[in-house]
Amino acid sequence: MLKLIKIELFKLFAGKKIFYVFGGFVCVISLLILYLRMVAPESSFGNVFKTSSDTFSIFALIVGVIVALVPFYQEIQQKTIKSLLVTPVKRVEILFSKLLASIFTSFLILVVLSLTSFIATTLLFGFF
Repeated sequence: MLKLIKIELFKLFAGKKIFYVFGGFVCVISLLILYLRMVAPESSFGNVFKTSSDTFSIFALIVGVIVALVPFYQEIQQKTIKSLLVTPVKRVEILFSKLLASIFTSFLILVVLSLTSFIATTLLFGFF
């Protein structure tokens, strides 16, 4: 099972696309918090951080669902799903390996979003 999870994570992080996605997330967060800095009053660090964290948690959930569906779509598109299902590995193990890889990726996205949000709000609003 761990071998399958490792393979799925390798497939997700093999290309540079995922790093471009993370970079895009960081840019969007920074721009949003910069906008909030211009609009919000000086002493509202806690409110801005809480609002941005809640928003990014929902965003990470949506991206996680998309990340969970992409491996299945790629398997079907590349026509490797049949050969994958013929292997002596149980279908439940294949499903859970893809699921755990997508959960790990979603968690990683949430951590990156939270850290970026915290750093950007701290730099722009000061620490509490």
